[in-house]
Parts: sequence; structure tokens; C-alpha cells
Amino acid sequence: MTTLQLEAATARTSPPLGVVAELTRRLHEAGVSYCHWKSNEHLHAAVQGETDLDLLVDRQAALHVGRVLAEAGCKRMAPVPARAYVGIEDYLALDHATGRLVHLHLHYRLIIGEKFLKGYRLPWEDRMLARRQLDRDTGMYVTAPEMELLVLVLRAALKLRRRETIGFGGAGPVDSDFLREFRWLSGRAHPAELHAEATELLGRPGAEMLAALMRAEPDPASLARFRRAIAGVAGVWRTYPAVEATRRRWLREWSARSSRLWSRISGRRQVTRFQNPRGGVIIAFLGADGSGKSTVTKAIASWLSWRMEVVPLYFGFGDGPVSWVRRPLQGLKSLYSRRSRPPAAPHQRSHEAPGQERSTPSVREIPKALWRVLWGWSVVREKRSRLRQAQRGRNLGLVVICDRYPQAQIMGLGDGPVLSHWERHSWPWLRALSRWELEAYRRMETLVPDLVIKLHVSPEVSAGRKQDGSLDALARRVEVVHRVQFSGAARVTQVDANQPLEQVLLEVRRTIWEAL
Repeated sequence: MTTLQLEAATARTSPPLGVVAELTRRLHEAGVSYCHWKSNEHLHAAVQGETDLDLLVDRQAALHVGRVLAEAGCKRMAPVPARAYVGIEDYLALDHATGRLVHLHLHYRLIIGEKFLKGYRLPWEDRMLARRQLDRDTGMYVTAPEMELLVLVLRAALKLRRRETIGFGGAGPVDSDFLREFRWLSGRAHPAELHAEATELLGRPGAEMLAALMRAEPDPASLARFRRAIAGVAGVWRTYPAVEATRRRWLREWSARSSRLWSRISGRRQVTRFQNPRGGVIIAFLGADGSGKSTVTKAIASWLSWRMEVVPLYFGFGDGPVSWVRRPLQGLKSLYSRRSRPPAAPHQRSHEAPGQERSTPSVREIPKALWRVLWGWSVVREKRSRLRQAQRGRNLGLVVICDRYPQAQIMGLGDGPVLSHWERHSWPWLRALSRWELEAYRRMETLVPDLVIKLHVSPEVSAGRKQDGSLDALARRVEVVHRVQFSGAARVTQVDANQPLEQVLLEVRRTIWEAL
């Protein structure tokens, strides 16, 4: 048995996630008429949170459905306008036991059709709900296989472009997922019942063409013939006239493609996933060396990016991205280090007291001072730019994940002022630069994150994980994480990072879910 077959078999024997089971139970108790209306071939994967749950619900029970979803812990999300359709809502839910996200696609109407438009509405909701069946393995109601097979073929046929329906243009092979579902449903649908459904809903020509499709697996040509056979019936389901539908679809497609192109040229993020209609959040991660901060932030960004739009930002001096302004300064530092002892970066001078008196530098030390001035200015510029990205992302309903966060409380750190050792320098212009930098950081502090997650680790564990630096130095870095404070508008959560990574991630996911 291959790995994929083993995973599929495991999914079919595993019970639904707790949050899915709870949602199903509440729907049954509330008496809501619903069914999982498509892709039941991989329903077991859906109830495990591996793919979407597509539920059709009785539109008359919308108020009850909203209450049930809220009680089950589901939160509504907003798709980008190009992917939003009337009659369809999107929800996310967290399974607290596993930390998995579940995407619920809630349908009040059967909206199908071509990509970028979905310009047809099938008036069969009541019929589909009346003929639903209970799936014993998942405890969830599903569509009768005859109805699901009929809708599956319709979905494939109505997705064809016009040039494909009249025999022009290479349509390519039929989608493999469609063929897999078609074969699975064909083995479960009763031919007589399927023919009766098709005759009543599509008319005799459509039913006969569907019967021909059942005798041989569909291909683009046979699907095009099926679409032409039902053209008269399908015309009634159209949302827009043919010309208007083409115009709208082209506009949406052009908008999507041009946005991707502009994103590559400008470097600006293109929003394609869900936005939070309640407003975005800025989440800052703080942690000493060995706390797993970088690993946790990357894992959380990947976890949320499954469905939500995430903006990852790095505010330190480590392996994160470097602005074009600071890049040449790093090059100068590397070049200097080859010839002599490299100029210590200001953030590496944390051992000096902030108010320590500095002697007047010699002429040979002036280049180092100039380098530090440019370095400090470039860092401020870089952090301001990333804070603007964070503010914009939060305003657009995105999740902003920050590795570190600017602060003006602890001097000499990668996320704090780096010219503080010039606070009482004998040169007035260096003192002025130190004050300017400190004021810049204090202004940056006014943009308060919504959630701060402090990853606390003991010095002994930190030393075992990083294996560099003395135990005393590591203890000071651990203490710094405790000392950094945020205003009352920020919610601060303490996480024990001495735990195994999986437990840390689960705790962090639960905390973030509450903040969304």
C-alpha cells in the first residue's frame, strides 16, 4: 500500500474532528435541514479539516444557522470581491484538540458555473435537501448520489468556455478530480433514478445525453455536446445575459492576472485569501535565543495562510529580509571584517550602560561613527516601512505576524534603539542623533500590536538549544523578554517555550484564534 493510500485509509477510519462533530450535533438538535452537497467522495478528508466542508442549508433557517455556527465556534470570513458570490458564506473554525483549521463553505443557494463568475443558480435546493441521506461514518447528511452526479456533470459542462462548446480551441483532458468523483458516484447511483431525475430536471434531450455520458467516461467533446443539449434549460438559470456574463468574467480574470503581475513588479502583496470582516490583527512574537521564536512564527504563518491572508514581518537584524538601503552597509561591514576587526554593530553593544560617557573619537574612528549613523538611520527607515505595512494589513483585515517588535525600553537590542550609547557623548551632533533615534522608536511604539506572545525559556534550555554564549548572557536575554512592556491596548500572553514544539504551537494557535 502506498503512502497516499495509507493516508486515505486512515482518514476513512478516523472520526471527525471534535469541532466538526460539535457543529453536526448542534445542526441536528436545532432541526436545521442541511447536507454536504458536493465532493462527498472525499467527505472523510473534509471532516478531518484537510479540505473544505461544503454545506447546503435551508435558507429559511438562516437565523438558526447563524446561531448554531456561533455556538460551535465558527467565525465568518470575507473573501476578496473577485471570489465573493451572493448566497455563499465562508467560515473558519478551530479544532481545539488538534489545532487544525476547518473551512466551512456555507451555501444558501446552489451557485455554479465558469471560473471567475459562477453565473448560474440551480433552483434545486429544496429538492436536494428533501432527498438527502445520512452518512453513518461521519454522522453528517449528504446529497443523494443521483443528485450529486447530475450536479457534478452540470458543473463540469457549465465551466467550459464558449470556444470549447462550439468545437474550437484545445480543451485538454478532463480534470482528474472530476473523473475520480464521476467514477465514485457512478458506482453508487441507481441508473433508473438518475434517468428519472435528469428527465424531470433537464428534459428528455438532456437526459439522453447524460445517459450517453454514463456509457463512456466524459471528455471535453461529450461535455460540450451535453451543454448544447441543455442550453434551453440552462438559459433560465443564468444570472447574466451571455454578453454581460462574458464581459464580467473577462473583467474579473483580467483584474486577477494584472494584480498578480503588478504584485511581482512592485513587490506589494496581492490579497487573494480571506480577510477578517471584524478587522485585522497585528501579532508580535518575543522570545530569547533558543525559545523557538523563528520556528513558531514560520509555523503559525503557514498554518493561517491555508485560508487567511497573512503578512509576515521581521523587525530584527538576523536572517530576515534586508532593505535595499541597509544592504550596502552590510557589504561595507563584510569588506571591513576581511581587513581588520569589523565595526561592532550598535545592537551588539548592549553591555555598555546607556548613560556612559564616551571620549572624543580619533580621526581614524570617524568612519566607524559615520557607518553607525547610517546604520541607525537605515534601521529606523526599515522599521517604519514595515510598521506601515503592518498598519495597512490590519486595516485591510489581514493577519500580521511580527518576529520581534520595535521598542524604546531596552537599549542595544535588535528591536530597540542602536545609538543609545551616544546619549552623553562629548560630541553634540552624536548626542542629537541618539535623541532623534530614541524619539523615532517612541513614536513607533504608539502603533500597539493587538496581541503579544512572549515565548519564555529557561537559560539552561536556551543554552542546550543554541549552544552559544555564556549561561549568564543567556539569562540576561531571557530576563529582557520579561521586562519589555506594552500599553494596555495590547493583550500579552505568556507561553512556556520549554515545552515540546507541538505543545507550544497548539497553545499559540488557541491564543491567536481567540484574537481573530
